[in-house]
Amino acid sequence: MRLRRWNDLRGPYKAEIFSRDYEFRSVAVIREPSLQEDYLTLEGTSVTAPAILAKKGDYAVITELTGAPVYQGIVSDLSAENGAVKLKLSPLLSLFDVTVSYDRTALQTGALEDFLAGVIRDTYQQNPDSLQNIPGLTVAVTSRTTGTALNIKSNVHELWDLASKALTLYGIVIRTSLEVQKKRLTVTIGKNDRRLVLESELSNCLGKNFVLTDDYGALNKATYLNKDDESQQVTYYLHTDGSVDTEDRDRVEPVFFATEYIEGAEDFAAEAQRRAGEALTPQVYEQLIELRYRQDDPMVTPAALEIGTQADILYGGKAYRSILTGYELDSGTITLVFGAVRMELTKKLILERRKKHADT
Repeated sequence: MRLRRWNDLRGPYKAEIFSRDYEFRSVAVIREPSLQEDYLTLEGTSVTAPAILAKKGDYAVITELTGAPVYQGIVSDLSAENGAVKLKLSPLLSLFDVTVSYDRTALQTGALEDFLAGVIRDTYQQNPDSLQNIPGLTVAVTSRTTGTALNIKSNVHELWDLASKALTLYGIVIRTSLEVQKKRLTVTIGKNDRRLVLESELSNCLGKNFVLTDDYGALNKATYLNKDDESQQVTYYLHTDGSVDTEDRDRVEPVFFATEYIEGAEDFAAEAQRRAGEALTPQVYEQLIELRYRQDDPMVTPAALEIGTQADILYGGKAYRSILTGYELDSGTITLVFGAVRMELTKKLILERRKKHADT
């Protein structure tokens, strides 16, 4: 969802609740909602309403009184608190934080966007289990990126692991839009090609936090053996320019290596090359950069920013290239969250779990 359509989050605002069939359930006026969205961890947010009817699994839409949307999500929990109702909301994208089965070979010949769209359609639009399908779901693709490598080792996938990699490696974003009047949930998959420069040391930046990491310890040498014929083996190397091949030259040091069997491949050499490209290609955006602005800042214009926006962030005489992966709104300010690293314990645990799933 685009970071947009708030003039001043000190309200008042409306929280509207709808069933999964888009039937209106309840509405309440709320003030000062503190909202966050994290594309990588899919952590939720909370709002408190004086009185509202809701069930777990309902759609929640927070809007300005004019009807302009601020946040769309799903009620994941609710509780009574000091005479009011506290709603815990998960982003709409959390619908795709599931384990699915889908033929991985489709990615070898097609575009990554089409692959993700196919997984979502199979899971929620054309599933033989009609109760699993999402009413009113439409899926559209706006770009096509081929020749991608996501280190997919089987036909069982953690869907949001794939979506997160698609963002950080190729700038591909999954967007959702809930249109309750039309009884439609639209999913759009495509690249965000916007790039901007942010000068973090200007006075309009109210606060900043930089956590910069390096790739020490990352795999830079991989050897593959054909389990069906162990006389066949090949070793790939990561080079200082980021390329990967079998030539022992211009290598990254010190050496961190791994050896892996390949079994049942029709073409051992091709499969080894594919796996090496996925395993050795350097990770990008391995940093956390947080910049805080006023929501109505005329220089940065946060209302125009979307997840996946790439930025060259200037700090200390250096430029750090990153990508927008989240935001937090609170009391008239917005914190833009860039990069693929998180420092909060709960977020770190979520990302570690995703990495563990991706490596198995």
